Amino acid sequence: MWRDYTKLTRTELYEKVWSTPAHTLKEELGISDVMIGKICKKNGIPKPPPGYWARVGAGQQVRPTPLPKLKNGQREDIYIQRPPPDPLKPFRADAKRKAGEVEPVPVPERLNRPHPLVEATRSGLKNAQTNIYGLLEPPWKYEGLDVRVSPDQFPRTLRIMQALIRALEARGYKITVENEGQRRGTFALVDGQSIQFRLSESVQQVKRPLSAKPNPYSFLERRCDYFPRGHLKFVFGSTYSPKTRTDWQDTDKAPLEDKLHLVISGMIEQAELDRQAHLIWAEKQRQAQREREQREAIERRRREEAERRELLEAAAGRWAKGEELRAFLRACEAAWGPCEPDSHQRRWLDWAYQHADRFDPLKNGQVAEMLEKLPHADD
Repeated sequence: MWRDYTKLTRTELYEKVWSTPAHTLKEELGISDVMIGKICKKNGIPKPPPGYWARVGAGQQVRPTPLPKLKNGQREDIYIQRPPPDPLKPFRADAKRKAGEVEPVPVPERLNRPHPLVEATRSGLKNAQTNIYGLLEPPWKYEGLDVRVSPDQFPRTLRIMQALIRALEARGYKITVENEGQRRGTFALVDGQSIQFRLSESVQQVKRPLSAKPNPYSFLERRCDYFPRGHLKFVFGSTYSPKTRTDWQDTDKAPLEDKLHLVISGMIEQAELDRQAHLIWAEKQRQAQREREQREAIERRRREEAERRELLEAAAGRWAKGEELRAFLRACEAAWGPCEPDSHQRRWLDWAYQHADRFDPLKNGQVAEMLEKLPHADD
């Protein structure tokens, strides 16, 4: 887990806020100016008012707001956690250059000769019902594009998707619709990378007025009404690179139809970043596999070493047992004196020496087996 903290006292942060402009301080601390403002507000640290740095730059003498005393819940030591580094930062400029400039995409005023996916969308949602948000609800086994719009915006949506799909296919990109398993939606295969996208309409939420008469079943009632706003928004998935812009929508200055070339450019940029991110991920997987193999090799050598030590100690114990038995038998021979070959004592001594040899690893072959188990120089 990423851990990178900057520790500052409340006074130190106060001095930095009043001596360093926000655009410089956010680079120094590694967080946004909005986060700096939240930290200052939480810890009761005043910030320069609007126009402060302009007045300072003009040479005016502006007195900072004094730092108030600590209140309950505020701390003298402040820990600021930096966000993790962006692994794709070295590739973002190249990805943007690769996307380059895309020619504007004209959107037809009428839908003529629709693309098969657009036609499947029109036929699939032509008689569809609306959900509580006022958007068309796809029927069962719907095979059209991923669009979430109201009936009023449906014709416009078809024309936008018609223009976008034709422009993408003209660049050699393939558009598919998948409705089975966990992978559901509309996908564009851009430079070998699969990018999911959809067109949706924003919805306004309006709270319902509370009823003056108590209702024991009020928890079953809807608390809000939803109304489509008529603003379309194009979004595509960003699995690897959350810092890349992935949405374009209607604004007061320009409709979505005027931004389709930006959508395509964003897709190309995102595809390149996804490709680099996949390479980074694959290298991390290979590194993790190498580290796992190293750990397994160390553990295997540890187990083999422990097994060899155990065998060695056990062999030494058996050898000592055999030596102890032979010493006892020699003492018996010394006490009995010379024994006839066919005597009872001789037969028992021969059996006893054989039994002692069975304990001795030097004679029963166990030492040779241990030597064979030793690793070779090439291992």
